[in-house]
Amino acid sequence: MKLSLAGVVLAVLATATNAQLPLNITGCTVPCNLGTTAADVLIFIDSSNGMGQANLDLVKSALIQWQSPYGVGPSGQSDQLRVAIIDYAVYATAHGLLVENHNDHAELVNLINDVKFRGYDNRNIYYALLEGLGNLNTNAGMRGPEVPKIGIIFSAAAFTDGSTASAQSIYKSYTNVGFVFYGIGIGRNANIAELSDFVGQNNVFQAINAEQLQYVVGWLLNKSCNPSPTSPAW
Repeated sequence: MKLSLAGVVLAVLATATNAQLPLNITGCTVPCNLGTTAADVLIFIDSSNGMGQANLDLVKSALIQWQSPYGVGPSGQSDQLRVAIIDYAVYATAHGLLVENHNDHAELVNLINDVKFRGYDNRNIYYALLEGLGNLNTNAGMRGPEVPKIGIIFSAAAFTDGSTASAQSIYKSYTNVGFVFYGIGIGRNANIAELSDFVGQNNVFQAINAEQLQYVVGWLLNKSCNPSPTSPAW
């Protein structure tokens, strides 16, 4: 997907821990103050053989830098960004819930680094979305309609096990409560057509290498300010 980039380098260089690689963040101008703008974000990460350890490390580095401009804290004005992560391969594993407000950025970075490479050649998006359903109520920390709700799917290859068709009804459970989804295709084997069908053509970005992943972070920060749903193909 070719974007019209403003060539603005965002001054967001977080320190990556646990051997995560630092990335310059280049992308579109962010039209809001991310330090005071709230967002509930669910992140789904392919942890299969298709992704591989090296690409998974790059994805985690990008997420570490993506979260750095936001306010992160347990309550009050610092409680801006709420994040839950689900990684998926042959099964899905949840890392946190939206209700588990992070005390600081370091705690959120630890949550990101908790995502591990699972291996397997399966990428079951149905299990991933099923695992994330626990976040879709106020008891789990999801806030009201005044707070943008964003889903991000990182995928390195086609979904397997017939999970795309199975996931469609569950996907609607997310969009019915206001979630807007974005798909990030990682590497040359990412099935961009499938992601476009799933989340909508205008909400997909392909990053083949580390240099292009720099632009993904800026793109996601921009989208966080302006969540814009597009209709899936189904």
